[in-house]
Amino acid sequence: MKHIEPDFYQRFFRLLLPEVLSDPAQLRNALEDLSFFNASDSEEDQRYLFESLQYSLKLLAEPFHSESFNFGAWDYMKGIYNQGEDLAKEMRKRKINSARGPKEAIYLLRTFYGLYMILAKIGQPVVLNYPLTLKLVK
Repeated sequence: MKHIEPDFYQRFFRLLLPEVLSDPAQLRNALEDLSFFNASDSEEDQRYLFESLQYSLKLLAEPFHSESFNFGAWDYMKGIYNQGEDLAKEMRKRKINSARGPKEAIYLLRTFYGLYMILAKIGQPVVLNYPLTLKLVK
């Protein structure tokens, strides 16, 4: 079983809070805190990465922002798939190292998207009793 340190948990899941996702300055600070940007990134690449990460995190966070979520809604899953494909192509084109952020963040992102895919195949709405905001120290 993978162990996630409480400090990392706080810093990572803060990325999914609506007030962080909707405030570019807060989101950039949170992403920088988790080393999603490299000093060698050009300003243009940083802008691209920021916009891509913001969109990806909004997709990831969407189920956390409601009491129930229908993972069987293929438009949602298609959005995740298309974002992943577009991101991979663009990062190869820009020659950006795709492994960004700490290994725990990569693990969590892949785990969540894998779980979302399984839930999509089940095709039923899922009742979510996970108040994300209550788990985070603000």
